[in-house]
Amino acid sequence: MKYKVNEIFRSIQGEGFWSGRVAVFVRLSGCNLSCHWCDTDHSMKYEMTTEEIAEEVARHSCDYVVLTGGEPMIQLADNPSLVMELKAAGYYIAIETNGTIPVACPANWLTISPKTEVAITHADEVKVVLAPDADPDHWRERINASRYYIQPMNEDIDTAIGYVMQHPEWHLSLQLNKIAGVR
Repeated sequence: MKYKVNEIFRSIQGEGFWSGRVAVFVRLSGCNLSCHWCDTDHSMKYEMTTEEIAEEVARHSCDYVVLTGGEPMIQLADNPSLVMELKAAGYYIAIETNGTIPVACPANWLTISPKTEVAITHADEVKVVLAPDADPDHWRERINASRYYIQPMNEDIDTAIGYVMQHPEWHLSLQLNKIAGVR
């Protein structure tokens, strides 16, 4: 099977618990949601086998790999071989998902960024974009996680800070990569 890939690149993890850590991002194509604030290109640029993706990841000399999208579980749910091969090669694997498709692959770290009802009830972290209609506590009640993050929508940092100040069980997550001006 070939995976539909948008891009593979090395950068700084900009969000959540691993913020600031160098990572190789494997952005898989496609998403099952259409969020009006999304700034991600979901189009397919390449079809790559597990081996081809692993070879490209190895070129970046980094042991932390983030599988993201779009929605990576569209492809990984039916074929977790990419996760298994990268883990077998010694990589620490993080998956960033919207939580609508169950995760059956053995990732080391799971981040859910929920936008609609989820099929996953446990994660390492939950990251909620603080859009005008967002209800972070709705997700805190539905998803058991070790860490909960609020991320401001667009440049509305003051609203996010205000929310965290009123709800200290949440942590502020800024897009460090954008602040630092890196991809």
